[in-house]
Amino acid sequence: TPLARLKVSLAMMEKSGHEESPYLNEMSQDIHEIETLIDEMLTYGRLEATESPLNLESVNVTQLINNLCDKLNRGNDKPISILCPDNLKFECDGHLLERALQNLLINGQRHAQSAVQLKVEPQESNLFFNIQDDGPGIPRASRDAIFSPFTRLEQSRNKSSGGFGLGLAIVKKIAEWHGGSITLLSSEQPGAIFELKLPKANP
Repeated sequence: TPLARLKVSLAMMEKSGHEESPYLNEMSQDIHEIETLIDEMLTYGRLEATESPLNLESVNVTQLINNLCDKLNRGNDKPISILCPDNLKFECDGHLLERALQNLLINGQRHAQSAVQLKVEPQESNLFFNIQDDGPGIPRASRDAIFSPFTRLEQSRNKSSGGFGLGLAIVKKIAEWHGGSITLLSSEQPGAIFELKLPKANP
């Protein structure tokens, strides 16, 4: 693919003694950004076009969350803390659940001031995931729009702001496929609280 050829060319330039060039680092970041955008667009397109993408199975949610947060916390100065019952099992599509939580947690780390909290609470007929950050929050007027594809609240387009406006739209699709929902909760505290609700298969 063109991206693969670009990556090979960059690697060859680095080996030829150009690794100190600031342009190489910027090009590598651009390639990574393009790959991320393609991945999100393909994921959203598959969810839009497929009648039933779910592969339901018994998933160890505790293990899934611990592994995911360990990965996202590496090299990140905004750690994710976890409140989750031990050895929690739940019937769902584990791959899609991980993708939904990853999108929500990355979004939280991107906008947080210092930390993100993931709380998992099983109830009689639903499993709730609450993701809270201590960032600036989301304006009330924009709360409905953020789950639409390609919606970005940031005015800037620089790399530090991140995101393409597809992450929350993907979460919404995954929640809907499970018969659940994703909601932005009101809070007296600064920051945003997202609640992902998935129904139990046999309540």
